Amino acid sequence: MQTSWSAVKKGPLPRIIAHRGAPRHAPENTLSAFAAAKRLGATWVEADVLPSLDDELVIFHDNELERCTSMKGRVKDVDSADLFSLDAGSHFSKEWKDARIPSLGELLEFCRDSHLGVNLEIKHANDDELAIPNEEEIAFEKSLAAATCDMVLKYECDPTQVFFSSYSYHALEVCKERLPHIKRGLLVDHIPPNWEELTQRVDCSCMNFWIDEKANTAELIQRVSRSIPLYAYTVNDLATAETMLSWGCSGVFTDAVDQVFDIDSVTARAG
Repeated sequence: MQTSWSAVKKGPLPRIIAHRGAPRHAPENTLSAFAAAKRLGATWVEADVLPSLDDELVIFHDNELERCTSMKGRVKDVDSADLFSLDAGSHFSKEWKDARIPSLGELLEFCRDSHLGVNLEIKHANDDELAIPNEEEIAFEKSLAAATCDMVLKYECDPTQVFFSSYSYHALEVCKERLPHIKRGLLVDHIPPNWEELTQRVDCSCMNFWIDEKANTAELIQRVSRSIPLYAYTVNDLATAETMLSWGCSGVFTDAVDQVFDIDSVTARAG
């Protein structure tokens, strides 16, 4: 059974969001990756926010540095000056050895100047996204959310061009309190049985879920999407995008903007 596109709830984000920029064309979460996403036609990008040891907010996905840089250790344990000096591109290709970790401020300026919307994912403290945070981790997530809100205010961001998301209810609660006019989305791997309670708790505009078709089934997505807009991640081919949209999703996060850019034809077929 397919869902008519006309019946799908309009979401707060566009149908395509460039996940960490265009990480198949440039090192993820670097300004080069976001610029590549813009060139490929993206109107919105998604980026991950973490704090450094000296409380500078940086754009980086993993809590650990090793996968994407020339250094081992945790982001929060390293001064920003050292983070900004790291090689954040050689893991992608030696040609990108000069790529660097950007600050949140640099990203906000870039998105403003490039006319890009930005989904800021406020990272959770625990490496296990499903783990219940302890008091120290909750404090970390709340502090990070508050600092992110401060930066959005400092850079006078257009509230229609910024979106907050997180696995952390505590972080989203802070965003709701500090900047209630900026929309929020709850991140989940699997859509939980109490999804309605959780999304209402922080007044979410959408819920973003992982494309695990065994857990997040067509029937479940169709049912939930009647009540709240859903976005699927990470969708890197047109066929999967077509499936998610036909099941009722409002859009997709993708590493491959150029592969799913023809999404208007998908919505036409889904209608």
